[in-house]
Amino acid sequence: MKYGIVKKGAAFLYETRRAAEAARRGQGAEEGGVSDEVFCGWSVRVLEEDEHIALVRTFYGYEGYMDRSALVRCRRRELRRFYACEGAALCVVTSVQADVQAIPRVQGRILLSVPRGSLLSVCGEEREGYLPVRLPDGQEGVVAAPRVREYPALEALYFPKKKEENRNAVRGAGGEWTERAAEQCDTQGQDGERTEEDAEQCTAQGRQVAALRRSIVAEAKKYLGTQYRWGGKSPEGIDCSGLAFMSYFMNGILIYRDADLVEGYPVHEIPREKLKQGDLIFFPGHVAVSLGGEKFIHSTGHQGELGVVYGSLKEGDPGYRPDLRDKVMKCGSFF
Repeated sequence: MKYGIVKKGAAFLYETRRAAEAARRGQGAEEGGVSDEVFCGWSVRVLEEDEHIALVRTFYGYEGYMDRSALVRCRRRELRRFYACEGAALCVVTSVQADVQAIPRVQGRILLSVPRGSLLSVCGEEREGYLPVRLPDGQEGVVAAPRVREYPALEALYFPKKKEENRNAVRGAGGEWTERAAEQCDTQGQDGERTEEDAEQCTAQGRQVAALRRSIVAEAKKYLGTQYRWGGKSPEGIDCSGLAFMSYFMNGILIYRDADLVEGYPVHEIPREKLKQGDLIFFPGHVAVSLGGEKFIHSTGHQGELGVVYGSLKEGDPGYRPDLRDKVMKCGSFF
């Protein structure tokens, strides 16, 4: 099986080989055919390829055509090595952009500039505010420590055999959390009554769930003011499902890339009246991150907004969208 890791700061996936080839030559059509965006350190499985273009499937199950030169080709064991499976660590870029430099000085030569969401392999201890990292092409450099944080080496990054294995323990604010945690809050003692120990466990798990919900919303808010870009997922431009995806990805959770609920991914349908912050609201061809109640944050192509803004389904609220009020198709939750 053929694999690859993105070695450029960012690269687009295209709906057709023709669109990818046209973009490579700088001859794209007026409608560019972009379907997705991938970042440095993200893995793909190569399904087909020729001299210039590769058809790939990302580690979160999305397919598209991309410029082959954006990839470092590798075997599965090399994927495992890069993604911290041999004692090293993995970090994710949290700032809008981060420079990987040759030496730990502000004057250091820039090896590569990478956007938020890029993954870097840590290859040493932090010193003087810089963290030694390894790029997918094998270059080693340093990145300013405040611009990254540790990221869980999700098994999906190196392609587990079973889809359900993508749903590992995830990193939320305050610790690790699994989908079972919320269910365990309903645990009762052997006599059918909730014990004191059960109540304490539920309270702790409830705090973790609440913290993770807040963290998802906090990640979405980091993109406020970002322009709308079809297929984009970066601070340079992002679309509606890209915003939802990145809000979860930055918390170690992989959801479906498009504006829909799909079996095999961890978001499930919930009644609208049970919406809480961090849940998702689905409209025809559109998705928003709930802030609780009728309020949300989304990346919209709506005339006059064209970017990441606050919105509401309640008349009188700032950002009220009467065109969306009666078009809620379903609501989804990871929790």
